[in-house]
Amino acid sequence: MDKNSFREKQMKALQAADSMKRAAESRLANEAKRAATSAQAGAQAPAAARGPAPASTKSEDAKNAAVLTAISNILRYLKDKEMAVELNKVLQDLNLLSSPLVARIRDTVQNNEKIEVEGTLVSYRTPYPVRNYDQLLALLKEMDAKGLGGLLTDHIKDSYKAADEDIKRLKAEKTVYTVMRREPPRCEVLFYCNPQFNFQVDDSLKEQWGQCPVASKHPTDIERALVAGGKQSMRVEMVARPDPKAAKKRAPRGVQKVHESMAILEDLTKKK
Repeated sequence: MDKNSFREKQMKALQAADSMKRAAESRLANEAKRAATSAQAGAQAPAAARGPAPASTKSEDAKNAAVLTAISNILRYLKDKEMAVELNKVLQDLNLLSSPLVARIRDTVQNNEKIEVEGTLVSYRTPYPVRNYDQLLALLKEMDAKGLGGLLTDHIKDSYKAADEDIKRLKAEKTVYTVMRREPPRCEVLFYCNPQFNFQVDDSLKEQWGQCPVASKHPTDIERALVAGGKQSMRVEMVARPDPKAAKKRAPRGVQKVHESMAILEDLTKKK
């Protein structure tokens, strides 16, 4: 075989091998593309397209939804009553006594943190043990006397229906002062305005107060300065009604700090 024939056969063999290689690569790429498209379609497909859920799961979900609706109605009922009511009376008034889920509803009532149970009686568990103006004012005075601070307005309004009007009355009478809470829930905090601190401040003292340098207006820096000066900031605890099921409930609510500027005023008065 001459050199030209051998070289021609060699070139044909190389071309055939290269063609087979490109065909294999193309086939693999197409298969990978189809697999990726199928996976994406499966991930985006709605639940209905993937097949119906088992009948037992649907039935259980429907029962849970019915129980939650019943508990929501019971809470509204008890909050409107503002008194303890026989559980059977509640179930009867809400047409739940003959429900096939009544046993589950009773169990849920027993373990609901918003419902107070005493024997056969149930009532709405209010954030604060107050039902009227006098009780609210008494609790504010008690909180002030014990150095516990103020009450969240949102929780007061959740305690009884006429709370909003009573809060407005306390403000109009200047019996309380308010501070806006920074952390959630963002709402006003009511503090009792103790009459013993209602005094006139001399103009000279006001001038000295205005001349006091403050390195930073950030609450944390101001608190450090107070502590460094031997002034203990007041801790304002948002206390609620004692809960007999406390072991099952969350940790106590957090506390809010309010700076005790009156202590500085007293010091300046003494120095004067």
